Amino acid sequence: QIRASMPYFVHEKTLGFSCVFNGLDDPQKIEWFRGSTDDANNLISAGAKYTISTGNFNVVSRTKTSVITVNNVEVTDSGDYTCKWTTDNFNPKAAMTVAVRLLTTPPATVYSTDGSIKMTCNYEGTTSGTMEWYYKNEKLVDAADDAITISPGSLQSNAQEFILTISNVSPPENAGVLTAVV
Repeated sequence: QIRASMPYFVHEKTLGFSCVFNGLDDPQKIEWFRGSTDDANNLISAGAKYTISTGNFNVVSRTKTSVITVNNVEVTDSGDYTCKWTTDNFNPKAAMTVAVRLLTTPPATVYSTDGSIKMTCNYEGTTSGTMEWYYKNEKLVDAADDAITISPGSLQSNAQEFILTISNVSPPENAGVLTAVV
């Protein structure tokens, strides 16, 4: 029996997840693959991009854990990963799916002389994202003939730009925190 760890978190551009073997014998080796199969063409080698560490076999719990770390994570690291253990009797494997999405905040908010404010949030992902904008914890809605315009953009080359424009902004009365949520 083997199990994959979930969920997966990206922290400081590093993503780690584990595969745990549970059986009678200490496996001779562990292999990691990109994709949902153990195709030799997709074998992952430890190096600058991937770090692989495997603990010792615990004779009491009859388990062994291998951890793969993806360094300098990018949205193109999304997809399936497979771990495969090799023993004398069988070669169990497990597949896990990772979806990497990044949200980058704008370097600056654009204030126009016409009294409007324009905020941009950039999103990176392999699938299109959705963005919700909040002001003072209330969701903003783009209704017809109002001061709010929300542009969802479209996903191109794993990037999407979301734009919020609010017209007729009066800074003293409209001070507060705008929040973007993917």
